[in-house]
Amino acid sequence: MKDTMELQTFIPVVESMLFSSDKPVPLSRLVEAVSEMGVSESFVQEALAQIEVRYQDPAFGFELREAQGGFHFCTKAVHGEVAIKLLSRRPFRLGKSTLETMAIIAYRQPITRAEIDQVRGIDSSHLLRTLIERGLVKMAGKAEVPGRPVQYATTPKFLEVVGLPALSDLPPLSELDQLEGDTADHTQSLEEGLERFMADTDRAQPGHPRPGKNGIGEN
Repeated sequence: MKDTMELQTFIPVVESMLFSSDKPVPLSRLVEAVSEMGVSESFVQEALAQIEVRYQDPAFGFELREAQGGFHFCTKAVHGEVAIKLLSRRPFRLGKSTLETMAIIAYRQPITRAEIDQVRGIDSSHLLRTLIERGLVKMAGKAEVPGRPVQYATTPKFLEVVGLPALSDLPPLSELDQLEGDTADHTQSLEEGLERFMADTDRAQPGHPRPGKNGIGEN
């Protein structure tokens, strides 16, 4: 398909669609919405690429991110605390043990509570409740073992919160098996990586900004 618009004329069209949506917009949906404008999918992708570069400039307080299979605008990490004050919401922080539990689930999902407890060496039921209440973890069926225990997995909201398009983009943890018996040392790199991405669970649009690094706290 030969594109019938100038790219710089088309970029504001894409921006307006992203601003008007209350959730990440998939590329296919963007292409569908402009199907009558005579532009190709690659043209839309080029517009997104230029938008991403444009808002990396420090002159802008928000940026384009890919999450949950789509694209959306969110508050930059450096302005996160100000955004929280504007929204008059008390930030929450994932404490070390809660973040550790979420990390184990993210890398080993689907996983049962007994398996999580075995890795951590301590009961994790209250931490699981916290993660479920925050919408970061969900029940994901039952394991095919005696007793059919419930399995847990991360949610799409987890990816949005950490600002990643897919689980494969999580910070690498090269020797996961070494978590057994000594999680504190071997999850440190993962904790640091997740903390860099961690943000408020609200949508990340200007006007409803999600700070790039929030306070997440353990109950």
